[in-house]
Amino acid sequence: MRRILALSLTVGLFGLLWIAAATGADEAVPGVSITADASEVPGLASWAEAAQKRCELWHPLITRILGYEGEHKHREIKIVVKKEMKGIAATSGGTINVSASYVERHPNDDGMIVHELVHVVQAYPRPEPVWLTEGLADYIRYWHYEPGQRNFRITGRSSYRDSYGTTARFLAWVQVTKDEKIIQKLDAAMRKGEYRRELFQEATGTPLDELWAEFVAATQRKQAEAAAERSSPKEP
Repeated sequence: MRRILALSLTVGLFGLLWIAAATGADEAVPGVSITADASEVPGLASWAEAAQKRCELWHPLITRILGYEGEHKHREIKIVVKKEMKGIAATSGGTINVSASYVERHPNDDGMIVHELVHVVQAYPRPEPVWLTEGLADYIRYWHYEPGQRNFRITGRSSYRDSYGTTARFLAWVQVTKDEKIIQKLDAAMRKGEYRRELFQEATGTPLDELWAEFVAATQRKQAEAAAERSSPKEP
């Protein structure tokens, strides 16, 4: 199942990239402009320019992954590198503020800006539940933009409410094993402010908590198998 999941999402990723190359980002999402401002930290101007280009490519891809076909709320998107900002990054409306000190320490964390761009595209009237909003953003980051880069370990204390990578891994499992349209259904509900936990049961036939329990059991089996394989003596 792990190989099927990786193959399915990787094929989907390259399909999206091929579409973007063939049609062009401007044609996919007309009227959306993305700019970058590193005036507070001129030394990061090249990083900001690369982030802008990455967002120009991924804005239409994120839109397709989420299955959104309406008008975008934020048509002028700004990436601003902030000299005094703490943390990593924060998105408010169409503005993505990025901590200069974080970029200086982690110049190769390209996925960070994609995660924040997802929030711009989401533009949910209410981000509740936050675990789902962040989980969807990390789903796009880790299962489409940089698939296979991180393995989020699942334990008996994990919860789908943990948000970010844990929730993303759960959503990816549901998408592959239960309902290939679950991401689009959840996004549509969040945009309307109509999310209910019952949506998982309506989409898959299984209540959310039972889905999670099934996911944990399946994932922990895979983790145990992988650990056993790593610890087994190798043939000379």
